[in-house]
Amino acid sequence: MVLHVEYITDAKGRQKSVVVPQKEWDSLISDYQKTKKKLQVFAGIQQAKKEVELIKKGKIKKQTLREFLNGL
Repeated sequence: MVLHVEYITDAKGRQKSVVVPQKEWDSLISDYQKTKKKLQVFAGIQQAKKEVELIKKGKIKKQTLREFLNGL
């Protein structure tokens, strides 16, 4: 995606703000939210993998599906 941004600078030419067209901003926010959800899923998978290893080592107790769902 090509962004069509405008930079606002101070008297010394230092960038202070950025203006992004609304449609592009909405697209960025949508992409961000999708990426955030994917990262949450990946983090959950990583946590589940760790828990499986702990179960295999006997460090935590297995749960039935019913127990798992009741804990939500």
